[in-house]
Amino acid sequence: MTSPTPEIASPSHPIKNRTGLLRTPDLSQGLAPEKREEIALYFTNTFDTYTRLFDCLADDAGYFQKSIPLRHPLIFYLGHTATFFVNKLLLAKLLHERIDPHMESVFAVGVDEMSWDDLNEDHYDWPNVYEVKAYRAKVRAGTW
Repeated sequence: MTSPTPEIASPSHPIKNRTGLLRTPDLSQGLAPEKREEIALYFTNTFDTYTRLFDCLADDAGYFQKSIPLRHPLIFYLGHTATFFVNKLLLAKLLHERIDPHMESVFAVGVDEMSWDDLNEDHYDWPNVYEVKAYRAKVRAGTW
């Protein structure tokens, strides 16, 4: 059975738009306060839509399978997008410290693995699905 998804179950952050992706915000128009709200909604909409892509997995074992030998298992991709956002928020100085340095080191690089990269599974200690979903929930919460 698949672990519960903390970011969807969070009562403080209900999903407002479950019908699909929102359009990319036009940053050249509008006032700053409204634009900040629009960007925040766009972030959560995109984050939640990506999370739902993993709903098709029958159980947690699916997260630890590779689609092809030159890719990490799916658990990497679940964690990578949250780490990507953290890195961008740090770069923009909207976040002043890492949310989870360990998770962010595990998920920071490796999307475009090449045959010479380290794909030896013995060198990876992937966190469990619940831990990654809890990390994603912290990133999504936007308490930064």
